[in-house]
Amino acid sequence: MGAEMIYFGAHREDAMNWAYPDCTPEFLGAMKSAVWVGTYHKVRLTTPLECLDKTDIVGLGKQLSAPFELTRSCYQGWDKACGRCATCISRLEAFKANDLVDPIVYQMITED
Repeated sequence: MGAEMIYFGAHREDAMNWAYPDCTPEFLGAMKSAVWVGTYHKVRLTTPLECLDKTDIVGLGKQLSAPFELTRSCYQGWDKACGRCATCISRLEAFKANDLVDPIVYQMITED
């Protein structure tokens, strides 16, 4: 494809308590090195959200006018986000903290 950069959206909450070991700074550092060496210094892996939590990410997206309607956090794999799992709840809280309404449709509405 000719790409020179791979962006990976792991964030601080993903790495907390090793919830997802492949999102920890240790793993990401190793992968950055592996991608760089394995592509003969042609491709870099970058993790611009690594030190941010979801509230920070939504705030940044707000500043950048990100198309939030095209994003998902739910791990259920349904057409609509579940609205009940930990990642959906964290996402909804992040939008609320940034005085925004999450534009995606949820399977179930969470209670405030």
